[in-house]
Amino acid sequence: MEMLLGLIAAAGIGMLIYYFAILLKGDNR
Repeated sequence: MEMLLGLIAAAGIGMLIYYFAILLKGDNR
């Protein structure tokens, strides 16, 4: 169960970083 929570947390953090990276790269829209 803790492993699953850790996996979800890691995935959530990764998605946030990916999302911000897209926002910063697509700033010239």
